[in-house]
Amino acid sequence: MPLNSKTNNSPTVCVPTLELPPVIQQITTAISAGRRFLMVPHIHIDGDDLGSMIGLALALKQLDKEVYLYSPDPVPERYQFLQGHELITSTLPQGEFDAVFILECPDFKRLPPGLYPKQLTQTIITLDHHEDSPTEERFIGNINWVDPTMSALGEMIALIIFALDLDISAQVATAIYTSIVSDSQAFRFHGVSSRTHLIAAKLLASADIDTNLVHNWTLAYRSQQEQRVTQRCAATREYICNGQVALAELTREMLNEAGLEDDSAIQNLLHDINNEYKAAFALFKNIDGQKIRVSLRSQSVPVLPIAHKFGGGGHALACAMTFPTTDLASVKSLVRAELEKLFGS
Repeated sequence: MPLNSKTNNSPTVCVPTLELPPVIQQITTAISAGRRFLMVPHIHIDGDDLGSMIGLALALKQLDKEVYLYSPDPVPERYQFLQGHELITSTLPQGEFDAVFILECPDFKRLPPGLYPKQLTQTIITLDHHEDSPTEERFIGNINWVDPTMSALGEMIALIIFALDLDISAQVATAIYTSIVSDSQAFRFHGVSSRTHLIAAKLLASADIDTNLVHNWTLAYRSQQEQRVTQRCAATREYICNGQVALAELTREMLNEAGLEDDSAIQNLLHDINNEYKAAFALFKNIDGQKIRVSLRSQSVPVLPIAHKFGGGGHALACAMTFPTTDLASVKSLVRAELEKLFGS
């Protein structure tokens, strides 16, 4: 039977449409009224922010807007295939802006150091898809769009571009598609919805995207340095909660041995070393000699409350927190206790 055929007993399938939330009208109005814009991602820039910044910037240039992309972090090698990555500068542009876009920064600690948005503009647009409560004092903008049902920031950027009714070039479509693939791990995470696929379909229908190129560089690429760090990090694994939860460490020594200055080039590390855990995984990063950052991943049980308890944030099943200490043993003890409460000792 053909795929598009149906019998009288076949249920009617309703394909949802892309609805634009009211806040998009505020954003597009600010874009239309302005000329000079700045986009800023969170520290430790990732593929979601990169693809979103590049895609929106290239789209706005169709409107003859002056757009600046700022990040003190270098563009990771795996994303340098994106046309437009050269637009990102590590030097903060001078002057005032008609609007500043703040991407995925739930509080000032996630902003690049020394950046004070209110000194640069009267219109701050914050965009985020993380699950922290909107009632917290976390927003720094006067136009705030936070939607935890989005699988990636790229979904939100796509809807803004659709609302502006702009032509979607191959460069724009590829950047946004890369954002979604990166943050959803190729449409595998729980946040992926029918809307995610509708947006991807619209991007694919609008322009020629080399999906093989995107998936290979974004998810499959591993440098020799990354492979060495992954092997060292995996060797530190220990298991708790009757083997259901894995813990591992990433240290400055591991990065030095691999010839890496930081961990920005190994963004798939979590997915490479946690393939044996059954319920949850925690990675303890002791890199700069000042603090310990802990990343949590879970298969189905929300671990975000643990991050919230220690001042962190993120998604229900993928989140992080930072401890202002280098005492790894004490941090491990704290996090381990919370994981054991959640998953059993």
